[in-house]
Amino acid sequence: MQEVMEQIQKLSLDEQAIIALNIQRSFEDDDVDFTDEEKRELDIRYEEHLNGTDGAVIFEDVRIMLAK
Repeated sequence: MQEVMEQIQKLSLDEQAIIALNIQRSFEDDDVDFTDEEKRELDIRYEEHLNGTDGAVIFEDVRIMLAK
């Protein structure tokens, strides 16, 4: 796994982002059963995101920070 991570880190940010998105999409295809507690936590986090209180940073800002 370490070897794979080292190879990924050698890629451009755009290529890394594509890999990350593909990994994320692979989870969307899985049938996941969340507990009621997990569902409540996800709802809370989603609500925080919508209200702008989650501290999220858009990807373009991350790219700018990394380029410094």
